[in-house]
Amino acid sequence: MERQTTSPFTVRLDSELRSALEESARNNGNSLQVEVVNRLRDSLGMVNNDDERIRRIALELIRDELSKAGLVPDAPEHETGFSIPMQRRKA
Repeated sequence: MERQTTSPFTVRLDSELRSALEESARNNGNSLQVEVVNRLRDSLGMVNNDDERIRRIALELIRDELSKAGLVPDAPEHETGFSIPMQRRKA
């Protein structure tokens, strides 16, 4: 059995902060846990820029494929472009 590399850590957040983190997590395609860990790593200078670069490249490829399929965002594009509903492009 592998040793556990993470340990539980309970933190109390006011509802406004939690809501803001949940919204940010949704916008970034992350769980709340991943969003909090990423933000903590970033604040400590522990961000893996390769992961972010790969994520942005993957999102760009997905955008291109959706565009080829005739799908466009219902609203102006946002940082990831995928937290908003999609609709078929009008002819």
